[in-house]
Amino acid sequence: MFNAFQNFIKKEKLFTTKTKLLLAFSGGADSVCLFHLLLKGGYNFSIAHCNFNLRHHESNGDEAFVVGLAKKHHIGCFVQSFDTQKYMKEQKLSIQEAARNLRYQWFETLLNKHNFKKLITAHHQTDNAETMLINMLRGTGIKGLHGILFKTQNIIRPLMFTTKNDILAFLKTSKFKFREDSSNASNKYVRNQLRHHVLDNLANINPAFETNFFNTAQQVSQFEKLGNELIEQKWRKMTSKDVDSIKINTQKLNELENKNSFLFYVLQPYGFTIEQINSMLVKDNLNTFRVFFSAQYSVMQERDSWHLKLTESEKKLDAITIKKPIKNLKIGTLTISIQHVKNIVDIDFTEKNIQYLNADLVNFPLKLRPWQAGDKIIPFGMKGSKKISDILTDKKVKKSEKETILVLENMDSKIIALIPFTIHNTFQINSNSKNILAISIKKA
Repeated sequence: MFNAFQNFIKKEKLFTTKTKLLLAFSGGADSVCLFHLLLKGGYNFSIAHCNFNLRHHESNGDEAFVVGLAKKHHIGCFVQSFDTQKYMKEQKLSIQEAARNLRYQWFETLLNKHNFKKLITAHHQTDNAETMLINMLRGTGIKGLHGILFKTQNIIRPLMFTTKNDILAFLKTSKFKFREDSSNASNKYVRNQLRHHVLDNLANINPAFETNFFNTAQQVSQFEKLGNELIEQKWRKMTSKDVDSIKINTQKLNELENKNSFLFYVLQPYGFTIEQINSMLVKDNLNTFRVFFSAQYSVMQERDSWHLKLTESEKKLDAITIKKPIKNLKIGTLTISIQHVKNIVDIDFTEKNIQYLNADLVNFPLKLRPWQAGDKIIPFGMKGSKKISDILTDKKVKKSEKETILVLENMDSKIIALIPFTIHNTFQINSNSKNILAISIKKA
């Protein structure tokens, strides 16, 4: 076991004896195995143990075992106690998700505070096979098929060369004690169901199935990297930045023979499903307005493109009360100033980004808010009122930008300006105007 461990570390260039390591240590068979292998190899490591307080006296027993083992071998030891149940309820997570979040947040703190270079975990080939099976049962893409990578950023999994049975045999032969987690006997979790009812049957069919799964995962990972590079090249050619969104050129997208798969792999990281992607590309719907939402993002269809943006940017801004003239008010991508003009002769009427109002008719406080369905205004130079929605349509404002359009209301809630397009005709200035208010709009 030890020679195979050393060979795997050297072959994959995972770390050296000088690398400052932090071992995530539960006290179970896997982490105890890794502890003794690191100890025998003379590696520079400390251990970090999470007490999730989920198994009452067992959790405290685990902690005592961990602290005692570290003290016996003069290894640095960090222990953190968590109220996992409380965190789970507050964050509305499953118990497994809650525990994962808590431990990795704490590990990250330790890495930064104590200058550890790598976090070491005791995942192995059996864990990897379970993960691949779980991913396939849930439905997965290429990412799910690469299983658990043995090296990701600052996390290293140096036991990925071996299996659970080999680890248990090593511990038995070496007479190393470890803690048993009683929850592993439960069929409550999918992973445990696989362990108890599936893996043994797979081993009967092929005793090397875990290693074969691992080797397949490595090949998938390499092809995934190559595929991502090619996808990224095509993605750059068909996209551009558009205000606060990514604009996807529909024509260039439709030139791809495998556009469904392509779009899935570029949009999946944003939380979109394959069902949504397929619906986006239904030809019968290409000329209708459509928008799709993930937890944080939206994809909205335009005439010749799709716009990907944060959902947060789609939400309407709260109304802002302006009690007096103001300078450089930042709202989304706009910077707005509302200032008095001393003399009409100072006005450059060719300036497109400034609107002028008769300040004698303007009563503070003003209200700046997003436009709403049903809003109307008498545009500059006209006599009758017009719906703002119609004005935006006439000006060919993109659907993805309409949510950023603002109106300015007088104290009596009368709309006096549609920013940045027009003012209410009643508030126009003339050659006799002496008190003028200028609305300046700058776009980021």
